[in-house]
Amino acid sequence: MAGYFDGDGNIATSDISNRPFKVSLSLIFTNQSIEQIANIRDFLLRRGIKTSNMMKASKGTANTVAVSRFESVKKALRCMLPFLYKKTNEARAAIDYYEGKTTGNDMLAVFRKEVEAGRRERHDRKIILDIPYTIIEGNEVMKKHRSDDLGMFSEDSGARSLRKTSRASAKSTTNRVDS
Repeated sequence: MAGYFDGDGNIATSDISNRPFKVSLSLIFTNQSIEQIANIRDFLLRRGIKTSNMMKASKGTANTVAVSRFESVKKALRCMLPFLYKKTNEARAAIDYYEGKTTGNDMLAVFRKEVEAGRRERHDRKIILDIPYTIIEGNEVMKKHRSDDLGMFSEDSGARSLRKTSRASAKSTTNRVDS
């Protein structure tokens, strides 16, 4: 499985909080053969690693299956790590981030270095991720912001409207575009 992932796998990143608090990771397996993807999915499921359903890639020429649940990503990466060659640095950085040892920015810096070294494909982002927190810190900050946002709804509608406008303005200034 590690050898397959080294060649036709990818660690995808996304900002699941819609704010710069933490990064979510998914392990993506891709192949034109739906039978191959079905075998990969079955292999992972038999080992207790939860996966997505099989899907067509956006252009419809390839099939994918993803591992996105936090514990399943950690488990799959830990199992594959001793056998990875090309994606060793990415896997180690992802594990360290998911274990709270490094910040999101530290992990993303490793991913950028792997692009520069030619071991990772470049996937341009519309929004630059700036995650200065470990995943543990990011969870705490996100929880605090959620409770602050929930408290906002108990106020009168005038104050609510004012806050909504302020947040929209702040959000538009934080969404920077890659150059």
